[in-house]
Amino acid sequence: MVIQLYTLRSSIRPLQAQVHRYFSSAVTARNSSPAEPPLEEDFFCPAEPPKPQEPQHPTSPQTLPSDLPAPPTPKTLLSNLPATILNDYYETECPNDAQLAYADKFFAPSRHSPVKLWSASKFRTTPMSAHEPEVCFLGRSNVGKSSLLNALMTGELCYTSSKPGRTREMNAFGIGGTKGGESKIVLLDMPGYGYGGRYDWGKEIMKYLRKRKQLRRIFLLIDGFHGMKPMDRVIIRWLSEYGLPYQIVVPKIDKVLVKQRNQLRSGVSESGLAACRDLHREFREAAAEIAQEWNGPPPLGETLTACAQLERTPGHYIGISALRWAILKAAGYDANLDAEGNVIKQEKVVAAPMRVQKEEGKGEGEEEKKNTGKKAGQVAIRKVTARPSKRSSRVSPKRR
Repeated sequence: MVIQLYTLRSSIRPLQAQVHRYFSSAVTARNSSPAEPPLEEDFFCPAEPPKPQEPQHPTSPQTLPSDLPAPPTPKTLLSNLPATILNDYYETECPNDAQLAYADKFFAPSRHSPVKLWSASKFRTTPMSAHEPEVCFLGRSNVGKSSLLNALMTGELCYTSSKPGRTREMNAFGIGGTKGGESKIVLLDMPGYGYGGRYDWGKEIMKYLRKRKQLRRIFLLIDGFHGMKPMDRVIIRWLSEYGLPYQIVVPKIDKVLVKQRNQLRSGVSESGLAACRDLHREFREAAAEIAQEWNGPPPLGETLTACAQLERTPGHYIGISALRWAILKAAGYDANLDAEGNVIKQEKVVAAPMRVQKEEGKGEGEEEKKNTGKKAGQVAIRKVTARPSKRSSRVSPKRR
């Protein structure tokens, strides 16, 4: 049976070769045959002259084949971008360069600033006699609170760790202190909630937020890479229910702009900026929805971003100057600047009229000076401040 199949197969092969030769010769003969004669209708239609081909200009754009890779998107260096372009000021005014410089100068380190003031594990152990305005930083565990505070204070006062739940107490730090004086603003590093947090920490934190009279604002840190978690929504609900002022801050913004931090050294693309704007809109709408549900105030009308690991310019990290300015506004120290951002010194303004009066008094006559010296107020002051004469203070040796 096998021998018969082999012979049949061997007999079919020459037939296949013959068929292949026949069809290949027919195709070549058809292609090489002369053109068919035109139809009768074609003789009545004059032949159109060939259209001249337009010469292609050497600089004319040529279409690229689809298999080539797309050109890289243009990027802009961080140093060439405005300092506040990654923030979202949808209800408040954006600070100018003079205001940002004033905030950096206010937070400049010195011998008396920054300093660690106190640490407390319970609300009843916090110092109640303090009167300085306070702002606190609240967020999930391992969101970057301690690293952000170290960048704000330009020091390593807060203990940082890659493991969540390392901050176990409320730590207070003073800013703007002088020799023999108290700190002007107090920054608080709160224990994190969520994974790594504990229930008793949450109770003490809520006691502080509700009962602390010196509290001016709460900076709520939300991770932009992972988005708003259910526990973040619970905290926003509590803040809205109790009517506490808070502001959203997005740390580690480099994870939103690029996949790896080193890519930002070459610049930021338009797609990265668009992702940042979408994130701001998402957080703003989510917080407003929660506030409307619980009939509470929404967050402050600006969402800030920061990165404590990457510098925008030498010595200036991303978003730190704008966050410093927000802290000054919360504490009430932004009133010392005019519209252009210049510092107003009230001592010179008050002392100027007094000098003018003294200069005018020098040109007056002697009679006017005598009349002004006879006023009741000035005479009384001279009598009280007059020292006793030397004769009255001495006692003669005979009287002794």
